[in-house]
Amino acid sequence: ELENIAKIYYNNSFKTIVNNMLDENFNSILKEFISTLNEISDWNILNLENCIKKFIERKKIKFVIFGKPMRKVLTNLQNGPSISDILYILGKKNTFIRLNNYINSEK
Repeated sequence: ELENIAKIYYNNSFKTIVNNMLDENFNSILKEFISTLNEISDWNILNLENCIKKFIERKKIKFVIFGKPMRKVLTNLQNGPSISDILYILGKKNTFIRLNNYINSEK
């Protein structure tokens, strides 16, 4: 099972499987989050956690509105590790590749 889970993070041709969870409201939130995420220079768990927490507070949204769709975009799973762990495991480059591929596929 671990091998199948690991493949998600190291798949260079990863594509998000879109479903109704990924709606226009989430897409708008995601575009703002990408800008916020881009400001992180030291890509570590603590900075990623703080970035997510501050973003959620600033937007005044519940985490579930952001978290589940975000996990879906990054891993095609609704449940799993924390978003900050996923971002850290993927690394900055791969995170932005996946997020931008998803955003660009929605146009």
